[in-house]
Amino acid sequence: MSNRPSDDLRVKVNQTRRQDERLGQAYMNVLRDYREDLYQQVTGTRYDPFYDDNRISSFLGWVDNNWDITINIEVEGLLLW
Repeated sequence: MSNRPSDDLRVKVNQTRRQDERLGQAYMNVLRDYREDLYQQVTGTRYDPFYDDNRISSFLGWVDNNWDITINIEVEGLLLW
């Protein structure tokens, strides 16, 4: 893995992007595949590039700043992290 998660996302997007897919869509689809928790957090925010490729730069910064955040989930009384 590289120093920044955004670098890994760039590589994966370049490997998997479909011809009919905008770049912002591709980034969000790759993020969903690898970190659905972060995908859900960024969807619909000012960083979400799905409908606006102009947001990609701020999106990648957001990803780098939030990648290591651990989300605790409670399932049937058990705390998982």
